Parts: sequence; structure tokens; C-alpha cells
Amino acid sequence: MKIKIIIFLLSLFIILNLSCSKIDVNKVREYADPMTENLLIGRNEKNYEKYSKDFSDEMKEAVSEEKFLESIDLIEGKIGKYIENSKKFDSATKNNNYIIVTYKAKFTDESSDVTVRIVFEDINGEMKISGEFYDSPNLRK
Repeated sequence: MKIKIIIFLLSLFIILNLSCSKIDVNKVREYADPMTENLLIGRNEKNYEKYSKDFSDEMKEAVSEEKFLESIDLIEGKIGKYIENSKKFDSATKNNNYIIVTYKAKFTDESSDVTVRIVFEDINGEMKISGEFYDSPNLRK
């Protein structure tokens, strides 16, 4: 029985390692850090042009200016505004054609860190934002 468990865990470990490609975190951060900061500041300023500057075409279609303003009310109502330059890099992973970068950031009305996940996609040799996700205790209420 113990051997079966060990074999299962070893197999799972190998499968997980094969499914996650290695990435150069420093290269990822060269584009991800400034693009994420710009997005977060654009959100604070309610400036759709700034906020969506690095979006993929699909992301711009999914998040219109109207939806952007609605999301600000929802998020700011629970966690407040992003505190500029407070984000700290946490991790970066590759999943198929996407790079998911996770930060821990401070917001004015959240006592805990807010997890900010930004999804990047290589579109014709240029990295674009194709997803944005937030998580915190207040957002889960």
C-alpha cells in the first residue's frame, strides 16, 4: 500500500513539473511589473485609456469602459484604492500560451494583502494583458 502511494505521488509530481514550463522570472518582470502598475494606477484614476493601454483586443472587448467603471465601484467598495508602488512580486507561472503573474498589494480599505493576478499573453511577439483577478478577505465577504 505504501509503495502505491509513493508511486502515485511521484507520478503526480512528474506530471505537474512537465505541465508547467520553466520561465525566466526576470524577463517576465521586465514587462509585467510596469504594465501591472499602470493598470492599477489607471484603475485608481478611473482612467480607462491608461488602465486598458496594454490589453489584448479580446480583453478590451470583454472589459468595456462601462464595465470598467462598474468594476471599480465593486472593488473599491470592498477594498478601497490601490496604494501606489505597494505591489510585491509573488510568483510567475506559465500555462499554455499564458503567463500568470501574482502580486501581493496594499489597498486602502483592506487590512490584509490583496492578491492581484494578471494574465499575460504573447500576441504577435508583444505581451498583452488578457486577464485580471483580485482576491482578499474583504472581497470574499
